[in-house]
Amino acid sequence: MSNQPPIPSQQATTISEGKESTGAQKTELRSRLRGSMRISWRWLYKHHEVLTVIASWAGVIAAISLVVWQNKVARDTASQQNFMQFYQQWESDGMQERRARLAAALLANPVPKDLDDSPLVFLETLSKATSDESTDYDLVWTTFYYDLTNYWAAAKSYALETRKSEKCECIFEELEKMSKRFVEKPVSKHPKQQRSPEEEQESVKRFLNWEVNRRLTQSELNTRDSNKDVSSPAPSRVTPPITNK
Repeated sequence: MSNQPPIPSQQATTISEGKESTGAQKTELRSRLRGSMRISWRWLYKHHEVLTVIASWAGVIAAISLVVWQNKVARDTASQQNFMQFYQQWESDGMQERRARLAAALLANPVPKDLDDSPLVFLETLSKATSDESTDYDLVWTTFYYDLTNYWAAAKSYALETRKSEKCECIFEELEKMSKRFVEKPVSKHPKQQRSPEEEQESVKRFLNWEVNRRLTQSELNTRDSNKDVSSPAPSRVTPPITNK
């Protein structure tokens, strides 16, 4: 008796009331939207000058950001190109021969006279360019760390003597600073281990012998090792490929 379905007239009344309620809600919603739109347009018209200024500054900031980004890309590209030019010159045939002669002279005498120090001048220029961020520090460290730090260690006495004789502390100043920076700010996650002065001296000596052998072929190296009386032109180890971070 309590679960009897409603009669058709009651169902029609309920449906009609639901439609009327939904229609009223829609009408009220449209009215609110029209009102809010009128308020929004009024607010925009009232503050249009402020909004124009804000939009103008936003455009200026966006333009400046774009220029800064483009300049950074251009600097990075130029830095990498400068690095490649330095690397190619360092590994050129003429520089290889001069490096071999320099290493032989430093092995014979830490303060040689009439020295062709053009490889040291090259490293001085490279150090200055790196300090000025004209070339990429990470690339320079990765490629030149071993050569630059060892050449400074080997030629330090020569540099100090030259400064004294020329009365100028500027001689090879950038090379000295870059060698210290390389040690203090390594790119590698495996920094150089501390060694005794004797171990360091022996390491530099091995490096110079390596440089003296620059440009020798393997057969020439074998001949020289088997016959110490055979004289061979000075020359070189095979340079490992450049590695990036």
